[in-house]
Amino acid sequence: KKPDLVRDPQVAAEAGLKNVKTLDEKLVEREELGPREGKRMYIAYGRHSGLSGRVLKITGDKVMIELTNSGKVVTVRTSEVAEMGVATKAKVGEKRDRSDKGKSSTTPATNPWLLSNIRVRIVSKSFKGGQYYLMKGVIVDVLTPTDCLLQTEGAAMANTIEIPQRALETVLPKTGGRVCVVAGELRGRRGKLLEKIKSNGTASIQLNDDFSAHILPFDAVAEYVGALDEDD
Repeated sequence: KKPDLVRDPQVAAEAGLKNVKTLDEKLVEREELGPREGKRMYIAYGRHSGLSGRVLKITGDKVMIELTNSGKVVTVRTSEVAEMGVATKAKVGEKRDRSDKGKSSTTPATNPWLLSNIRVRIVSKSFKGGQYYLMKGVIVDVLTPTDCLLQTEGAAMANTIEIPQRALETVLPKTGGRVCVVAGELRGRRGKLLEKIKSNGTASIQLNDDFSAHILPFDAVAEYVGALDEDD
């Protein structure tokens, strides 16, 4: 059986060629479709959609991928990944969709929840080109109601950056860890985490000052890393 030969897509792209083949251009064997270890894939669906990376491991219907921009390792389903060629088409569609949305609607204001000394996670795929995606950090200063200075964690990327609230989500500690309420009537009050109820996305906490127990959404609670006091 003869090998299935095609134009090298990388060479063609670098040369700015689409439908024209040069005399000295060599054909390469067509790459086998589907995920395999070492192959670069595009994540087309799910939480990490729009990103790409290198396949590290395949276990059943799960694929472990090292993201290109941030270096973070994520696990997705095989049904959520696609060939890299899909990425270009998807980006064109995303740009068109964002443009259309911008003409017909406005983004509603988000209630501010930023507080100093809480741990958060960067969930924006576009902030700084995605290099901080999924990285955790501690808010060291609140600059405006919806902007803060964040001290990122991790030896490779540890530094202080200015970042908007919309790029962040709260992080919860382990059971028994210190927390601070960041939204609602209890905003600013501290306590400890009793339980994470993942089935409905809520956290059971006990406040330090009056020992009352409350069940709040994950987004309303964050790990507190400030100095210890007599209530902790």
